[in-house]
Amino acid sequence: FSIEYSYPIKKLWRAGVTADFMYDTSNKFILDYQHVNWETPWQAAKSGIAINSELILNRLSAVFALGGYVYNLDSRNGKFYQRVGLRYRPFDRVFLHLALKTHWTIADYLELGVGFKVL
Repeated sequence: FSIEYSYPIKKLWRAGVTADFMYDTSNKFILDYQHVNWETPWQAAKSGIAINSELILNRLSAVFALGGYVYNLDSRNGKFYQRVGLRYRPFDRVFLHLALKTHWTIADYLELGVGFKVL
C-alpha cells in the first residue's frame, strides 16, 4: 500500500515522495530465522518513505525510487530500498503498476498494483 505525491517538473518528468506500507508473509519466517521476537503479523510488516522520479512517455511511464525504512524488524538488507518499475495509464485517473523492489543488487519482490489519481 502506498500514498504518493508527485509534482510535474517538465512535461515528461515528475518527482515526488511516497509513503509505503509493505506486508509480505515471508517476513515472519525471516524474523524467526533471525531469532527476532514478534507477536502479531503487523510486527512483520515494514514501512518507509521514498523519493521518486517518473519518466513519462504518453500513457507508459518508468518509475525509479529510493527509500528508507521507518519501521522494519528485519535488518539483514539494511535501512534503504529501491524500486524500479513501469506504469500504464489506461484512463486519465487510473494506472496499472508493475515494479521490482530491491535492496541494491538483491531483488526482494515484484509489486503489482492499481493506482488512482485523487487530486
